[in-house]
Amino acid sequence: MKHQRGFTLVELMMAIALILLGIIAAVSAMSAGLTADNSIDGQVTALKLAQEEIETIKNTAYANISNVISGYTSYAPLAAPFSNYSMQVVEQTLAQNPSSGELAQITVNIKWNFKASATTISLVTLIANTSAPMAT
Repeated sequence: MKHQRGFTLVELMMAIALILLGIIAAVSAMSAGLTADNSIDGQVTALKLAQEEIETIKNTAYANISNVISGYTSYAPLAAPFSNYSMQVVEQTLAQNPSSGELAQITVNIKWNFKASATTISLVTLIANTSAPMAT
């Protein structure tokens, strides 16, 4: 009886199947990683846009805040390169009394689409009317 060297066809097919399974798993993991990366990029961009708007509002005189946010009372698309984002700014007066002055809550909502679903991030800040008369 001869002693055979090499692999049988079944062994070769099993080896190819295992290699393909490993390649498919690696490609799937990379795809999931890229999707997560794109999602995080969108969130970071939205947070930066919201923070920039809050800083603009903070640097505005209290009496002029309504003028600054007037264009964003409903969701308004942003200019390029952020044209896939839209912004809404909501102002709510929280307190009006002589001892605390006026206090406004500003909410900046940024909305964008990711993988055919709308995603929203909100940032909230409080702004005090420092020019209001204070009780002594």
